[in-house]
Amino acid sequence: MNTPRRIENENLKERSTYFFRLLIMIAAMIVFQFLLPVIRPHRFSGSIEEWILTFILILVLTGYFLFEKIFVSITFDPDNRKVTLKTLTVINGEEIKDYNYPDISFKGGEEAGGSNKQQREFIEIYNKGNKVIKLKRLGIGDYPFDNLLAELKQLNN
Repeated sequence: MNTPRRIENENLKERSTYFFRLLIMIAAMIVFQFLLPVIRPHRFSGSIEEWILTFILILVLTGYFLFEKIFVSITFDPDNRKVTLKTLTVINGEEIKDYNYPDISFKGGEEAGGSNKQQREFIEIYNKGNKVIKLKRLGIGDYPFDNLLAELKQLNN
């Protein structure tokens, strides 16, 4: 009898932390609009187009933050041949979904480096060809990422 193996996100924060980050980003965008006359002298305080663009950016950013899936944990149950994925969204809280072993596939890789020129490793988990979640090494930690990659490789063999 095999025991279920559980891998948890070691970098997980509370829902309120993600929500406060969103509020800080929104406040920074609005403050930036009010500081434009100081930043660019001899100019009026933000034109209508700039305010509309700012509110559109705020709406997009809010939608992304509220509905983004954040990895909490994954459990591999060899006896029932199921994978249980627990995710978190700021708006809905924790969601738990079960997937059968044969339906699960994954793709790993590296994204090109951003501003710090460091490549970022990722794993995309699919259920019957539909993307379930994208996990990044920086987002979940080194130890869980390596263990998850090993489990997924073992699962496909």
